[in-house]
Amino acid sequence: TSFKKTDILILLPVLFVSGMFVLNALPFLYSSTRVAGLVIYLLLLTWMLWRGLCMFNTNSFPKAKILAVAIGALLFYITDLLAIACVVFEDKTLIKYIWVVYPPALILLLWSSVKSLKLR
Repeated sequence: TSFKKTDILILLPVLFVSGMFVLNALPFLYSSTRVAGLVIYLLLLTWMLWRGLCMFNTNSFPKAKILAVAIGALLFYITDLLAIACVVFEDKTLIKYIWVVYPPALILLLWSSVKSLKLR
């Protein structure tokens, strides 16, 4: 989709959440390489979620596909935050939540990319 000025308003809350996650994780990261890796990966992840949510500002696709992209991107973002938190904070109890969120994220993103599903 093409960039619109209103897309910046969608970016700000996503950047805020990612930034807060990094700030909370910093005390647990013991090397500058890990900090850089986390920041770069979260920037890419933020970009993915932002562009997925920006689909709401377009009429180029059917509403069901737009919803699938937006929800799929959000669930994927949540999945990755949970996976990173599981490793950084050494909290293995988060694994069960990852597996609750991850399959629907993949299914929605897959479904959003298929032009038509014809089952025979």
